[in-house]
Amino acid sequence: MAKSINGAVGKMGSPNMSPDVRTVQQMLNNVPSSEGGPDSNIIVDGRCGPALIGFIQDFQAEQFDRVVEDGKVHPGGQTITRLNTYDDYPALTASSTLWCPHGGKVSARPARTVIGLDASEAPLTLTDVFHIAGCPLDTPCVKVKWVTSPCKILDAQSVGQCVTKANVPQGLVVIENV
Repeated sequence: MAKSINGAVGKMGSPNMSPDVRTVQQMLNNVPSSEGGPDSNIIVDGRCGPALIGFIQDFQAEQFDRVVEDGKVHPGGQTITRLNTYDDYPALTASSTLWCPHGGKVSARPARTVIGLDASEAPLTLTDVFHIAGCPLDTPCVKVKWVTSPCKILDAQSVGQCVTKANVPQGLVVIENV
């Protein structure tokens, strides 16, 4: 499931709330060392110190041409977005392949931008706009209403209901490629 944090984690000035720190520690443990992850697992204790900040900077240095966040993981930022790609259930993005159950193509328009990421890479959320084109039914599916999601960021475990213009449910979104 795509993960999110409520406050920044890392260098001075970050709130470093224990639940958020644990999330970042767990996420970094999913990253292979060859791609900027730690050589051995980080102890998930919810405390942010110089070692964790170093792991964040190592990850950023390996993943990005230039370090935009510089030792911090921001909610909805490019570092947490990239960390989510190492999760078993990465976040849905505008480049994810989604269909209505009848073959109509679902397109997504993110409601916000993430600095340093192309719009197609930004994680989709419950508040984004989803349209359906090409549904062959007489009363076609035209939009998606998300029914469940483990958090505000959508992932492959999220459940979306395809609905008509009159909001009549027509079936669940088919998530083909994340």
